[in-house]
Parts: sequence; C-alpha cells; structure tokens
Amino acid sequence: MADEPRRLAALERRLCKAGARATDGRSKLRRVLDPAEPEHPGKRAPAVAQVRALLRAQYEQLLRHDPGVRVGGEPEDVHAMRVAVRRLRAVLRAARPLLDPEWVEDCARSSNGSAITLLRSATSTC
Repeated sequence: MADEPRRLAALERRLCKAGARATDGRSKLRRVLDPAEPEHPGKRAPAVAQVRALLRAQYEQLLRHDPGVRVGGEPEDVHAMRVAVRRLRAVLRAARPLLDPEWVEDCARSSNGSAITLLRSATSTC
C-alpha cells in the first residue's frame, strides 16, 4: 500500500506513452455531438463561432420545451418552441453565406416539417 502512489504514477506514464489522454469525462459520442465550447463566444470570436452559439442556444430551447409540448401541449411550452424555431430559421437565413448551402436547406426542411407540424398539432389541441 505504501508504494501505491508510485505504482499509479508508473501506470499513468505507461498509459500516456501508449496514447492515453485526459478527458473532461464525457463519452466520445457526447464530445462529438456537443463539443466543449464557451456558451457565449467573445466579441473577437470568428463569425462561425457566434452562429454556432446562437444555433446551440435555440436548439437547447427546443429540447427544454419539447416534453411540455409533446406530453401536455402546455401553451407556454408551445409558444417558447415556436419562438425557438423562428429564431433558428432567422439565424440560418442571416448566416447563409457562412454555412454549407445544402446543410442550411436540410435544416430549413426539417424545421418546416417535424417541429412546425408538432407545434401546430399541439396548438390545435390546446
């Protein structure tokens, strides 16, 4: 037991030599889907980072209000989700020159489809 710290240090060196790297504790999939970035990039951050932060914020709003819309059709959740979809579409329109045109079109089709349909059906049941 007394030599345990020494043995752990030796093990760490061996793992690092073999290519092991420290992580923030998230799985590989989570790191790909949600890269660690500041929530609010600084004023000097590239435009793409600003757009990414805006898109992420609206996406998080969609996720936050999705259960209330799907389960209960709560008017506050429906309204918040509609606002998030409108803002997403506005960001996509404004940032179009910075983004891949095919990706923007796919996003626009998706937002016109499932989210809008879901919101309309939830609104009609309220």
